[in-house]
Amino acid sequence: SNVRVPDQVLGDIMGNISGSYVGGQKLLALLDQYELDDLQDIADGIISKSAFAIREKIQAMPDGSYTNQLNVETDDEKPITLACTLKIENDSIKIDFAGTSPCVAYAINVPLCYTRSWCAYTLKCLTTPSIPNNLSNVLPLQVSAPNECILNAHYPAATYGRNTVGWYVVPLLMGAFAKAIPEAVQAETGMAMTVVFNGQRQNGRKLLDQFFATGGLGGMAGLDGQQTTPAPTNCALVSSEIWEDETDVAVLSRRILPDSGGAGEFRGGAGQEIIMKNNTGNPITLALFGSRTTFPAKGYDGGKTGGLRAFKINNETVSAKGVHTLEAGEEFIVQEAGGGGFGDPKKRS
Repeated sequence: SNVRVPDQVLGDIMGNISGSYVGGQKLLALLDQYELDDLQDIADGIISKSAFAIREKIQAMPDGSYTNQLNVETDDEKPITLACTLKIENDSIKIDFAGTSPCVAYAINVPLCYTRSWCAYTLKCLTTPSIPNNLSNVLPLQVSAPNECILNAHYPAATYGRNTVGWYVVPLLMGAFAKAIPEAVQAETGMAMTVVFNGQRQNGRKLLDQFFATGGLGGMAGLDGQQTTPAPTNCALVSSEIWEDETDVAVLSRRILPDSGGAGEFRGGAGQEIIMKNNTGNPITLALFGSRTTFPAKGYDGGKTGGLRAFKINNETVSAKGVHTLEAGEEFIVQEAGGGGFGDPKKRS
């Protein structure tokens, strides 16, 4: 095989084929039922009405330019700086990422298309979250970033782990929107993290799997942040039982980390601790893509910061971005970050 995990790849291919076939059959049945030749008129109507709703919400925001800046950890001592200027004018928004750090040598650079998608996501959350996604999400937006900055990467800059930095576009923009519509934004989240496990199973078969874990959500006006919830990504978390069966890596425990969410009138969601043990009988290479180890999730409107993330091998802290070896029988510990709080904790009822 020319792929490292042929069973998984074949399963993905067959799933795509099956899903496309079923979707096609249902689409044809819909067209027959309503005696339609295509969906163009319906699509145009949905997009135009959705765009009107988004632009109406933007018009209700105060015109002006709003800025924000935050830092993200790297393997180096010097962190990455993300910066944005948000310009609201009538029913449209321009976002510029001037002031953002240049690309780095690691595979965490972000192409502009990925950056733009998180801009659209943030705007959608703040305007019309209940309307299904469509082209209207991007119509009121104009996004720019300096060439070769880490949010506008070009070949040959490596982008495999783009989510590690790209997810931070959301809290970056939320911080700018907080100066325009403070009652509508969410405090920073604990974020999610990924670890790639690469090794050999007990039966000699290849082990190559990604493990996701999540921190807590940020609080917002009127609502506490949920505990250990993926954000801004919506990746699914595999159950411990399935994970163990597919990897020979045991999940010894999962627990909520008390008080890891930031205090506030509406507190941040708590993170979690996961302890795993390498039962493969072989060394495993761990490729870590994590953050929030130095810069915690910020609270808004007087809310406090959330707890930090940490990765440990046999209780010794290791870098959150990099490659490490987990020997047979050793334990890998993940402590997830908490979300930031919203509002003055003294006002909490």
